[in-house]
Amino acid sequence: MHILERQKHAERVLTMIVLTSQATNQLSGSELIFYSQS
Repeated sequence: MHILERQKHAERVLTMIVLTSQATNQLSGSELIFYSQS
C-alpha cells in the first residue's frame, strides 16, 4: 500500500472509532491518549 492510501485508511478507521465511542458515550482517557499518539 502507498503511504497516502494507508493514511487515508487510518483516518477513516480513526473516524469510525471516534464516532462509535461518542455514540456509546464511552470515550475514556486511555483512548484519548491513543488518539494523540497516533
